Amino acid sequence: MELSALALHVDLAGRTVLRGVDLSVRPGEVVGLLGPNGAGKSTLMRALAGQTAHTGTVRIGERDGAALLPAERARLMAYLPQTRVIGWPVSVEKAVALGRLPWLGFGAKPGPRDLDICREAMAVMDVEGLAARPATELSGGEQARVLAARAIAQDTPVLIADEPASGLDPAHQISMMAALGTIARRGRAILVSLHDLTLAARWCDRVVLLRDGVVAADGDPADVLDAPMLASVFGIRAHIAQLDGRPVLAPVGLADASRLVDAGGAR
Repeated sequence: MELSALALHVDLAGRTVLRGVDLSVRPGEVVGLLGPNGAGKSTLMRALAGQTAHTGTVRIGERDGAALLPAERARLMAYLPQTRVIGWPVSVEKAVALGRLPWLGFGAKPGPRDLDICREAMAVMDVEGLAARPATELSGGEQARVLAARAIAQDTPVLIADEPASGLDPAHQISMMAALGTIARRGRAILVSLHDLTLAARWCDRVVLLRDGVVAADGDPADVLDAPMLASVFGIRAHIAQLDGRPVLAPVGLADASRLVDAGGAR
C-alpha cells in the first residue's frame, strides 16, 4: 500500500513550514527523509500521520487520509514520533502489546496471533529479555527500542518513524535499520527520518532531502548524496567513498568556512 502526499502545505504560528511537498513511499521500500534541523521533517511526518493541520492531499493506498477515522488510520499506518519516553509503569511486554489495540474489539484481550506478533517485534528490537521489566525503569535507548517494537507490532501497511536511530548505540542503530528493511521486503511502505547520512545511504532504498520546507532532491542515495547537494542542503564538505555500491560519507568541514569560528577566529 503506497503512502503519498501531494502539494502538502503547513503553516505553524504564522510561519510557513512546508511548501507544496510532494512525496511517495511505495510498498517494499525504505525511504529516508533527510535535512538539516528546522527543515520540516518532523512536521511533515506529523502531517502524514494526521496530527498536524495541512492543506494538500495525503493518501494511504486508495484512501484519502482526511476521511479516515482514527481507528481506521491506526490499522493502515503506524507512527513512531521523535519524542520517545514511556510514562506509564507497565511491563515491556504490555507496552508492546498496546500496538495490537487497533486490531482488537472493545475490551478484547490479545489472542495467540497477537502475542506471536508482539514476541516477534520484541525479538527484532532486542527487547525480549526485558519483557517483564517495568518500561519506566529502562534507559532512554531501551525505551526507544520498546516503542519501536510497539510500532512494528501494530503490523500496518505503512510505518513512519521520526529519527528511530537517535540515541541508540551503533549496533542497535544497524539492527533497527536492518529490521525496517526486512519489514519493507514483506510489502510494507516505510518512511524514516535520519540525521546520520551514512546510515541513510547504507539502508535506505531512496532518500528525500528537505530544505526550508521544500523537497530539494529525491532519488537513489548514490545519486542524491553528492558533494554539491551536501553543500547546498547541509552546508558541509564531506569525503565520499563507496562500499558495496553505497556511498559512505565523512563530514570534514563546513562548506562555508566563515561559519566556523572559535576563540582564535575563523579556521
